[in-house]
Amino acid sequence: MRSFSHAQTRYDGVSRFLHWLMAVGFGVMLVTILARRFADETPFSDALWPWHRLIGFTLFLLWWIRVLWAWKMREESPEAISTFALWGHRLLYLFMVVVPCMALFRQYGSGRAFDYFGIPITQASDNKVEWMVALGNNWHGNLGIVLFIAIFMHIVLAYWHRRNPATDVLGRM
Repeated sequence: MRSFSHAQTRYDGVSRFLHWLMAVGFGVMLVTILARRFADETPFSDALWPWHRLIGFTLFLLWWIRVLWAWKMREESPEAISTFALWGHRLLYLFMVVVPCMALFRQYGSGRAFDYFGIPITQASDNKVEWMVALGNNWHGNLGIVLFIAIFMHIVLAYWHRRNPATDVLGRM
């Protein structure tokens, strides 16, 4: 692995802001999921669960902003410290877009309306598209688990790299 200095390899402020904003969003998503799983049909879960879809869609929108910004800043952003890190980040980005897409397929196929803070995303319809509902039912939750495992590994590896000043990546973001 190559050595680098923090001053030359730090991400720009917008990238860091989007990263940490999404980190907080994923943390809240995890709380909503755990509340639904372990405290379902309680006032706590009932208060949190409606936020799952709204925060999930916000993360989906932030993903697009983040990808466009990363593309714009690709020449000024630090390089990955290894091929493994490069592909690990690519997989994170892939899961961060596929998981909400599965939810959107299910939402659209269900015929239920979805408004994002008053902005209509899907309209109510009497027509159900079963393959879309099945796709979402089969993959949204399962890939969501994989996404959270990948996020957990991302965090663990960032802290693991802190052991060696030559590969300490946490200060970059």
